Amino acid sequence: MLNRIYYTLQHILVMRLLLQYQFNNWQNLHDLLFLASAESLERHDLGFYDFIRTNSNVYSPILRQVVRELIAAGVVDEKHLALTPRGREIYYSLGSILRPYDDFCRRIEKIVERLGHDVRKTGRAVRSNIAYHRAKRGKHIFPEGDKPFFR
Repeated sequence: MLNRIYYTLQHILVMRLLLQYQFNNWQNLHDLLFLASAESLERHDLGFYDFIRTNSNVYSPILRQVVRELIAAGVVDEKHLALTPRGREIYYSLGSILRPYDDFCRRIEKIVERLGHDVRKTGRAVRSNIAYHRAKRGKHIFPEGDKPFFR
């Protein structure tokens, strides 16, 4: 039996990204959303700001939880990193609620255009990000407050 979930904007954003792009692994999704969230000094309602710096990358516990919920609900195929037919149906029903957040989605599209699906370029972009460098390993990258980079 599939689990029921309540779809948040972040669930629908992840579904959109899985529909639009092909990811080699889940880390690529974390990297892309980190870069999109770090792109501006102002926080965005759709962004993920709980990223933790790891030894060589970033990790968002909230993003991981969103992905787990989508997998448990049968919306995402974990093996292929893609939406299932049920997931596509749900996204097509709910995806329009992302329209007010087109600026954040365009931010993601620009990053994908700039880096392509090159895992190395994406990883380098994460590791060269100033917010990533300022955070210590195992610590949150974005501090609390309105401006994630500077206080």
